[in-house]
Amino acid sequence: PTITLHEQGDVTLIIGEEEQRVVVSTSILRRASPVWQAMFGERWAESEATEVPLPDDDVEAMVTVLRIAHLRFDEVPQKHGLSFKQLLSLAIICDKYDTVKIVRPFMYLHEWHLKWRPQVAKPGYEEWLFISWTFGYPEIFEIVAQHLLMTVYIDQSGNCLTENGKPIAANMPPGIIERILKVREDTISAILRHCYATLERVKLTRTCQIPDPKPNQSSYRSTLPDTYSSEKECHSMILGSLVGALNDLRIGSRPTASQYHYSISHFSQFLSTVSISAYTKVDLDKLYDLTDRRDRYGYTKERPSKNEFISAGVQSHATCADAVQLITPAKEIIAKMPSAVLDSHLKHMEKQATK
Repeated sequence: PTITLHEQGDVTLIIGEEEQRVVVSTSILRRASPVWQAMFGERWAESEATEVPLPDDDVEAMVTVLRIAHLRFDEVPQKHGLSFKQLLSLAIICDKYDTVKIVRPFMYLHEWHLKWRPQVAKPGYEEWLFISWTFGYPEIFEIVAQHLLMTVYIDQSGNCLTENGKPIAANMPPGIIERILKVREDTISAILRHCYATLERVKLTRTCQIPDPKPNQSSYRSTLPDTYSSEKECHSMILGSLVGALNDLRIGSRPTASQYHYSISHFSQFLSTVSISAYTKVDLDKLYDLTDRRDRYGYTKERPSKNEFISAGVQSHATCADAVQLITPAKEIIAKMPSAVLDSHLKHMEKQATK
């Protein structure tokens, strides 16, 4: 059925695929929106048209805006009355026809957006970017932009996907996705450079921090070849462990940032799981002395405890492995990455908030 918003309406809008007919007053529309002022100006008046098709517009959102324009406040959705999809559709209409000024007060009056405020950084709510950009909510905009910066990834075809594997929605503020991808690539590039530099450092320098003591000439070690060295063993274990870790992270072939498909968040999580294996040195002389169970009179001594056994003949090189860090510098890089929000976005939202 036809919706009549003004008894003396002079034009019928035919909205959406449903072709919902709405009778409105062009004089009211001209006062409500500069876009409608241009649409229904002198040229339209001279055309004598009485119907205007708007096939691309969402019916519910458009009717809500038209009701507000015609002061039919009791007919608009009440408190928490909009689904997230309806909220997005309302933002699209307000952006298209520049009606934020008349609609924004009702966002607060009926808390249409506050119902969905807790969802701003959750999968499936990425279009909060467009809603906050349209109505002028910079705090929400920055939260969503930062979340996308950390979680978007690139598939094998080069498409940008959200953390739940869906393509980025078409309704996005100008320049924001390009900016997110630029900061993402720069950040991943910096982390990759750190990983590759760490590998080169370990290759070229000895990482062992526990030097070998000089053995006594009468000790068991003095009979071993000169090539035996716990420092070498420690270095080899750290290097092999690091190479294996980079291969597990799928960066052993040294991809560039543009070739790395995972998100910054996943990259950071992967790095946090890296464990560099520590070499354990066994001192055979001490172990032999400890395990000689007879005293000088030939009586068997009490069996040594596990802790005595370890402290006597086993030395961990864990501090050497701990010195090879991947995640800590990566976290520092992420903490210092620039914002994905441009000044143009902030200025636009400031303007929208004052309408």
